[in-house]
Amino acid sequence: MESFEIQNFIRRTEPFDKLHSDELATMIAQLQKVVYKKKDIIYLQHKSQILGIDLIFEGGYHNYPKV
Repeated sequence: MESFEIQNFIRRTEPFDKLHSDELATMIAQLQKVVYKKKDIIYLQHKSQILGIDLIFEGGYHNYPKV
């Protein structure tokens, strides 16, 4: 996905669509593109430190409760 496509996606996504353009530009400048393979474990409940938010552009994720 190209950077202009990411910007357009963010601008159409709630709650980011409510931001002023300068606030939106600041947020977009801080984005990092990360690609995961299917079956990758991204976070572990009660173990992973979450430092921001994740936006999923394509695909999805599954949340498996601890057993």
